[in-house]
Amino acid sequence: LFFACLCMANQCDECTRLQEALKLATLDAQQGEASFNEFQQVSKELEQALQDEIHKLEVQVEKLHTECNKLRREMQSLADKRQKEMGEASVNIQALEVEVFTSKLMQANWDATRQEFEQQVDDLQRKERELRA
Repeated sequence: LFFACLCMANQCDECTRLQEALKLATLDAQQGEASFNEFQQVSKELEQALQDEIHKLEVQVEKLHTECNKLRREMQSLADKRQKEMGEASVNIQALEVEVFTSKLMQANWDATRQEFEQQVDDLQRKERELRA
């Protein structure tokens, strides 16, 4: 770097101070340029890493959506099966209730018939005793 001064020899204090300042400014600029280039590289790497992570997350989200839909279909299938079984169970319960009612009715009829027969047997036994007497 060359710094022109009015003294033409570049040996005065002012000239030396300005040359040192220029050297420092040049080093700072070079370091700043290197830092900026380094920042750009790190920034690109970070952006790529973030893009890769976003892609991985998108793949995971798609897998979760697929699994969720599969589970939703399975749940609906189980609900439909349960509903069908509940309907069949309801029909079976109603049939059993009819059977129980019919059995109770038949039991009541048999009890009434038995009482009639017992009454008839008692009446016949009484008549037989009367006839013997």
